[in-house]
Amino acid sequence: MNVLPWFTPTVLIAMALSGALVDATPATYRMPIARWWDQAELTVLVLEPLPLVDHGSVRLDAAFLSAIKGSIAAWKTAIDNHGSSDIAGHVAFDVRVVPKGEFGAAEIAEADIVVASGRMEASAFGGTATMTQTPCVIANTPPTSGGYNFRVAIHEFGHCLGLGHPVDFQPDVDVMAYGPGLCVSNLDLLGLHESFGPAFGRTPAPYVDLPDADYETYC
Repeated sequence: MNVLPWFTPTVLIAMALSGALVDATPATYRMPIARWWDQAELTVLVLEPLPLVDHGSVRLDAAFLSAIKGSIAAWKTAIDNHGSSDIAGHVAFDVRVVPKGEFGAAEIAEADIVVASGRMEASAFGGTATMTQTPCVIANTPPTSGGYNFRVAIHEFGHCLGLGHPVDFQPDVDVMAYGPGLCVSNLDLLGLHESFGPAFGRTPAPYVDLPDADYETYC
């Protein structure tokens, strides 16, 4: 190998072992905040799906409703048990399941978050959330299993609460990453501390950072 006269192989090895040739900066994860709330009690309007559709042994719409309720409960539990003193015990969800034909534009306009079951091709599963408008509208595609439905529901609900996708960070465990994660993390909760900042008289930050060494999940 060609090196400068004083960069002998022995010196290079010593520098590498000491960290001089290695970027020793610890990984830092960033959560962008997608929206802010000026109130801590949110009305969630769940529009009862279209008539039940059989898919093998799975009743898709029943699984959808169960997933939505479960995802909201999971966020509420994580916020109350692990959130900051601002949001723990203070963020609440008034969940109303409205049967088909019993809701209209007025009911939707009064809600903060609206959840609807979509209809797509049988092979297409996922969801969307309109984070920049109120009400924030979630449209989930019924899956072939309740488990995947829950992963979609908890991820999209996190968007409506104000969370984006973590930057430079795609673990399999975190609900806000692209993956099979089912766990809310302290990075997510730091983000919610900011997204609900206006509700508690604080000016929110546009993102939060967390060192890898401090990252925790709550499943």
